[in-house]
Amino acid sequence: MTGNKVHHEYQPDVMRVVASGSWRDLRTFVMTWTCVESAFRDTVTCTFEGPQVRFARSVNVNSLALDMPTLMGKLA
Repeated sequence: MTGNKVHHEYQPDVMRVVASGSWRDLRTFVMTWTCVESAFRDTVTCTFEGPQVRFARSVNVNSLALDMPTLMGKLA
């Protein structure tokens, strides 16, 4: 996984990540991405609503906002 602008605009060529995920309920899948060589951990929540998905991402540490902009997708 690239670390391109993941945290603090830190951009290594390669960043090792340990990932896990589980279903919170029938419509919500939550993933945790832990960067092995750093203290960074992201939580990604995917909420499925009919043909749409909401992709919300938060980070545990950052010099800027901890919540990233929410992305919306739709089945074409």
